[in-house]
Amino acid sequence: MSGQLEYMTHHSVAPLARLLKKYRTKHILIVTDNLAYTVSGAAEKYSTVLKPYHPVFFTDYTVNPKLPDIRRGLKLFHQNQINTVLAIGGGSAIDMAKLIAVFATSDKPIESFVTGQNKLTEKYVPLIAIPTTAGSGSEATHFAVIYHRGQKYSISHSSLLPDAAIIDSSLTLSLSGYQTAVSGADALCQAIESYWSVNSTPRSKTFSARAIKLILKHLAPSVKKGQLIDRTAMSQAAHLAGKAIDIAETTAPHALSYTLTLKYGIPHGQAVTVFLPSFLDYNSTVTAHDNNDSRGPAYVQHTLKRLFNLLSAQDAAEAQGHIKKLFRSIGLKTSLAELGIKSPQDIQKISSNVNNQRLANNPRAVTASSLLEIIKF
Repeated sequence: MSGQLEYMTHHSVAPLARLLKKYRTKHILIVTDNLAYTVSGAAEKYSTVLKPYHPVFFTDYTVNPKLPDIRRGLKLFHQNQINTVLAIGGGSAIDMAKLIAVFATSDKPIESFVTGQNKLTEKYVPLIAIPTTAGSGSEATHFAVIYHRGQKYSISHSSLLPDAAIIDSSLTLSLSGYQTAVSGADALCQAIESYWSVNSTPRSKTFSARAIKLILKHLAPSVKKGQLIDRTAMSQAAHLAGKAIDIAETTAPHALSYTLTLKYGIPHGQAVTVFLPSFLDYNSTVTAHDNNDSRGPAYVQHTLKRLFNLLSAQDAAEAQGHIKKLFRSIGLKTSLAELGIKSPQDIQKISSNVNNQRLANNPRAVTASSLLEIIKF
């Protein structure tokens, strides 16, 4: 994807003002949640510059966007003659804003896009994204998530990429240590998964590697001390990881994680953290028999060796140890048992609700039996 305007600054009022003029904004819809908007400092920072554009706030949606949420947002959009959408918040707020902006000019049922019956077209509503967390990278991707009838669907189209992204790390200063940890862990998992993805390219790997290096250095300090220098690095890393998955997408750990969030209410960053270490080992033992990457098993093995080097490890076991140690140091669990998920019924529920879209991106094919072993581990 290309063509997005990017701003990384603590003085984010000026670029926002320029963008509102550039898009000839008359009425603006702000997709956010009341707590994030006020506590992050966004309300104090942006209220004056937004006032002339008759801002309408949409906060009535769930953490995992569902069809009724989108319909409520679209109703507000049309009732107030909106011509620019602004997202201020985490991944859910940004995804919701993307969906409103792209569906606002469509006369087809939203369900038809979820099922694949209809395809998205180019949007005509400018969309600006300002993240208040350092994790999802949604502001840098052409994907959006919808939860429908208990299932997670990822919709992808170039029109879902925000026209502009403003990365102001000062908006993350109010995040708790735990929020910082789960967001940052998600960014690290995205960076690692996109590095070994079958869809990776030299460009995406560059984004991934830069994100990994920044996160390894700054995640723990940002959780424990929360200083602006570390939070700025984490915001940059999350954006880079977002740019990486925009090209390469995520893989098996993410494919398994969604059920933990949807069925057990576990925050996404914590959910994916549980599965990532196992796949460091699993993917490193790829063979010609189970290779899933068109570039061949030797390429995958070389990629994993370079990844281990980024993780300051000699092999998969050492890489696993480093990653688990990092996650534990910031208060996250590294196994399902630690989360209280260990019954046969739990294992079956997770193994039978895997996201096959993301699983297909894994460099080593994942069979039903190997999946069960990984989950049990």
